[in-house]
Amino acid sequence: PPPPSTLNPQRRGRDEPEVAEKPLPKVYMATVLRLQNNEIPSVEPLPQVLSFILVNPAALTWLDLSFNALTTLDEEAFLCLPSLRTLNLHCNKIADYLELLKLQRL
Repeated sequence: PPPPSTLNPQRRGRDEPEVAEKPLPKVYMATVLRLQNNEIPSVEPLPQVLSFILVNPAALTWLDLSFNALTTLDEEAFLCLPSLRTLNLHCNKIADYLELLKLQRL
């Protein structure tokens, strides 16, 4: 584990260099992603989030968004997932069946 002084900047010694934060690289190569039980309110930012963490979001075949707080579905959010075969949406707050019809193009 890192020394305690690196975890708390106020405890950093005078001799220790300042550590610059770098953006996380896209290191995950995945075909399955579990995002269940997170209180996610919207799928609108999904393409941006996936492109930030996955090397190839288009390779995703299985996405679990169950047990979140989704009330609507943005069909554009799923267009970046041409390989998607399984989408779990159960136990969300989608009250209108017409929301599910937005997924017909998938």
